[in-house]
Amino acid sequence: MHSLADIFLHFFQADLVPDHSSTYGGVVVLSTLKYFIAVVTGLVQNYTLPEILLTAGLGGVLSSVVYIYFGQSIRTFLERFPALTPKRSFARRRRIVRMWRRFGLPGTALFIPILSPQICIGVAISFREKPLRILTYVSGSMLFWIMVSFFLKSTVLKLMGYA
Repeated sequence: MHSLADIFLHFFQADLVPDHSSTYGGVVVLSTLKYFIAVVTGLVQNYTLPEILLTAGLGGVLSSVVYIYFGQSIRTFLERFPALTPKRSFARRRRIVRMWRRFGLPGTALFIPILSPQICIGVAISFREKPLRILTYVSGSMLFWIMVSFFLKSTVLKLMGYA
């Protein structure tokens, strides 16, 4: 079975171009959709730390800006029409509130590789965090996880099935 990173690398034919220039744009785009998969793709391609920071980091931060401001607009729209507000189960709401009370924005942002940036941003927006504060913590968390993944490259690739 092939992983998402394998499929991505196959489509962009990255192994044919040794300087990686053909995959930079692809990793940026992949990072907007699946952030941690883009980091793993950069590791598999043997990108240097600055290359991963520029590609996966840039895509992650750009998508975060879009998600934050688009999410704010959606929340504002839904508040005008309470009938359109999605009904969540009590158990699901309780888990989200418990997570937020226990960890807050900094802790929630650190869960980005597990939860994905979209979910972390959505939780922060639902608790009415300021957009700049969300962007700061989410961006910092993304950069932190890029650095951790790069320096623990062999462990990360082994966990993802590449070693």
